[in-house]
Amino acid sequence: MLRRLALFVLVLLAPAIASAAADPARYMPAELIAETLEPAPGSTVLVGIRMTPRAGWHGYWSNPGDSGIATTVRWSAPGGVSFGPLLHPAPSLLSEEGIDSYVHEGDHILLARMSMPESLPEGTAIPLVADLSWAACTATQCVPLRARLRLDLTAGQGAKGAEWASLDRAADKLPRAASGGSFVRDGNSIRLLLPGSLRLRAQTTRFFAEQPGAFDTASGQVEQSNGALVISGLGTAAAGQPISGVVTDGRAAYRLTLRESKEPLQAAAARPRDAHKPMPGHDEREPEVKPPPTTGTASRVPESAHQDRRSPWLPLAGSAALMAIALTIVGRRRSRG
Repeated sequence: MLRRLALFVLVLLAPAIASAAADPARYMPAELIAETLEPAPGSTVLVGIRMTPRAGWHGYWSNPGDSGIATTVRWSAPGGVSFGPLLHPAPSLLSEEGIDSYVHEGDHILLARMSMPESLPEGTAIPLVADLSWAACTATQCVPLRARLRLDLTAGQGAKGAEWASLDRAADKLPRAASGGSFVRDGNSIRLLLPGSLRLRAQTTRFFAEQPGAFDTASGQVEQSNGALVISGLGTAAAGQPISGVVTDGRAAYRLTLRESKEPLQAAAARPRDAHKPMPGHDEREPEVKPPPTTGTASRVPESAHQDRRSPWLPLAGSAALMAIALTIVGRRRSRG
């Protein structure tokens, strides 16, 4: 009932919240960048959205956790240019008064792959537009933000641009693909068995599920079991469905899909050598994205609330958003119990 009421309030106030979007420059400026301003026909190019939160503010991962708003983008470009999904670096956990959010603190870049058609003639103008919706938050307030970002490109030879190095570093921070691992459940208690070959520090390791509610990151307790890491916590993963997400110790990060196991945890943990099998063509020592060729062409491709004083809408929209988020959180907390 609480979730339905929260959803109703959000739907009812959606137009007001959208119109109340504040000036991003005050909270978290966003900038559209690309590894080349002259993408070659037939190539795949990294583009990014550079987020620069002001001191004390943060953004959100693809699953924001108990509160917050995930960043969404609508791309547009002429000539059959296409785009992949937004790719995030690993998040961190922010807990305030029982509210657990999955956030990006400090400057960060969200990446996407832009695929150029072979048929696009060199010299063709490519006005790249990103309609972006996101939120900037502190421990006590959130501000919805919207912006239309534009970058003018021209089809060419793929020469590296001024932002190539920044995007190269951002690509290195993406979680690497890994396979294997499993989980077992007992009611709302879930134990995650990570692949034994992952080299992570148990003291700082956390698992962030992509599916909301599937695993409660803040409740996770990490232990060693026969050379593998086991994370025990609360969750409401759907029966028979895998849990996908990112595991990180703050230094390294991996993207995993864990499948439910019916055997006891001890038996599963006794097989760490089988828990992780490299994906075909994947080198565990290297990130998911491969460096560009030495020809200079751009081809690096990754595999893998609530108030602004200047708007009369924001007090209403902010209070409603806070109430809706609070009701949603209460519903989630009750479901965990």
